[in-house]
Amino acid sequence: MWSRKEIKSNAKTVLRKYYWWGILAILIYSGISLVCSIPSSLINSIFHINSFPVSRHISFNYFLFSYFNYLRSCIFAFSSILSTAIAFFVTYPLIVGLYKFFLNLRNGKTDLSDLFTSFKDGNYLSVVGSLAWRALFTFLWSLLFLVPGIIKSISYSMTPFILADNPKIGYKRALKLSMAMTEGQKGAIFVLWLSFIGWFLLGIFVCCGIGDFFLIPYIISTFSELYVKLRANAINNGICTLEELNLNA
Repeated sequence: MWSRKEIKSNAKTVLRKYYWWGILAILIYSGISLVCSIPSSLINSIFHINSFPVSRHISFNYFLFSYFNYLRSCIFAFSSILSTAIAFFVTYPLIVGLYKFFLNLRNGKTDLSDLFTSFKDGNYLSVVGSLAWRALFTFLWSLLFLVPGIIKSISYSMTPFILADNPKIGYKRALKLSMAMTEGQKGAIFVLWLSFIGWFLLGIFVCCGIGDFFLIPYIISTFSELYVKLRANAINNGICTLEELNLNA
């Protein structure tokens, strides 16, 4: 079993030595994500039409207004598809790499190339596919109202960590293993999430929200410690093996 106090204490112990390494990794992740979001943001900015002037040529202006409104809808749809594609093909693999970096940080490893582990050794498509399925299943459960969506989000929350250990594990096994790891733990995990709300609200009022950026290493490190605990429980209970998670190397 685990407790919030123990998990957070372990995270703080790691961050006392490697906090600024965590900040650097998050800066790289955020920078790449920001650059990749520029095309869709630029498209929205250029083609954002709030209104069209109406003069005495009402019928002509109405035609132009309808045309531009249709054009804006098409551009918005394209921008949304582009943003989704960027999330699937760039941001998601980077998240797995970021989690791998924080898992390795526990052992004193500060190799920033871990951030790009999903793009190496033929792991890319497996990681993208696994997290795409996770996003789809979470979305479908969210359609059944808020509570089922939250429950499933917690159930699938260990998936990126599992992929960080073994990116070739496959989406079905990754999702099932995450559900097995969080079985009977969802309430405690939810409370763990809630325990950061105070810090989050404080960060909003520090430098116009910039303070929350410095909270991210603490959050990721905490959930890395949680994953390590849940992973150990799963191995001890025969739910998975060291070999399956590449921990025997």
